Amino acid sequence: MVTFLHRIRNSIKFLFNYKQGPISITTHLRFISKTPDEPIKDQSLSTISYLINSCGLSPQSALSAANKIQLKATENADSILNLFKSHGFTDTQITKLITKSPALLLSNVEKTLKPKIDFFVDSGLSSTELASLACIDTNVFWSSLQNRLKPNFELLSSMVRNKKKLVVSFCRSSRLLSNNLDANFLPNTRILHFCGVPPTNIAKLITLFPRVLMNETERFSTNVECIKKFGFDPSTYLFVQGVYVISGTTPLTWERKLGVYKSLGWSEGEIVSAFTKCPGCMLLAEKKIRQMIDFYVKRLHWKSCYLVGNPRFLSFSLEKRVLPRSRVLSVLSSKRLIRRYPCVHYGAFLINEDKFYNKYVRNYVDQAPEVLEAYKGNLEFVESEGGPSTGQGS
Repeated sequence: MVTFLHRIRNSIKFLFNYKQGPISITTHLRFISKTPDEPIKDQSLSTISYLINSCGLSPQSALSAANKIQLKATENADSILNLFKSHGFTDTQITKLITKSPALLLSNVEKTLKPKIDFFVDSGLSSTELASLACIDTNVFWSSLQNRLKPNFELLSSMVRNKKKLVVSFCRSSRLLSNNLDANFLPNTRILHFCGVPPTNIAKLITLFPRVLMNETERFSTNVECIKKFGFDPSTYLFVQGVYVISGTTPLTWERKLGVYKSLGWSEGEIVSAFTKCPGCMLLAEKKIRQMIDFYVKRLHWKSCYLVGNPRFLSFSLEKRVLPRSRVLSVLSSKRLIRRYPCVHYGAFLINEDKFYNKYVRNYVDQAPEVLEAYKGNLEFVESEGGPSTGQGS
């Protein structure tokens, strides 16, 4: 057994490093079989050789794929690879496609693959978008064009009305193309419509959180009713955000998150209030919730009631946004170049990176050169003494 495993390892190592062609590869693959008494057949060897040399598969992936397909000849497979290349698929993407679905090499170019590719291209998808979508889910090549892909695409196009956003939704849930939308998707969108959710917000849900709409309808309806009881306004985007959060949260997880916020001094009413303002606060990891509230309250001296009213601050990255900006504002405050920090300047954490840099770094770098070092993280954050009010400043 030890000798046999040694032979396998040596053969695979050779395959990874081999650069001269398929003849010696075939020779070495004869060593790789399930048992020493089960040599790989010549047809399997030629298939494996083709998968490695023409499709770019690793030896291990080629071995696995050869258990699913056998290539008696390579003309059809060559035509398929050429079709993908002619539509802008990169070698890496083709390798990924064949690794995921080796049977693509056996499909009919003219009857199966080309009509579907032509449909997506004619519908406005770029080569890059099509290749990305196919690599995510090869079912786009196996689903019926007339009975599934075309009607689903046309239906979703009428709802989303933006090709780029539509592609985003497909990439986030390729089941939108391959599944029967009459089963759950359409009943779920009707539930939202009857609740008073505007078509634009339903389109946003399709784009950003499409998997939610593929949930079983009874469960989806229960989640919608739950969000209504929380007091969300169906006419706002927060309503569909709330549906997304509730759909992805188990009762046990919900109770754990409540426990974390309560342990940090929040009442249940305050937690619900924060949830209705920023539903995503209930998706944050327990460690992040503690980390962010501790930093804002203990190091920046913010009052908890401000965070309850503005829970979006909890979703920011401590290392990439909050801490670097705190360092900058602390330096400027110590130089008396801005009003006392952190009592004000809440808005400094809300603006985008370019605006923050221009307003708080570039504008002051001549007066306080160390502000640039603070921004880069080369200076430690120095806490300001005293607590702030709950009023906002800029």
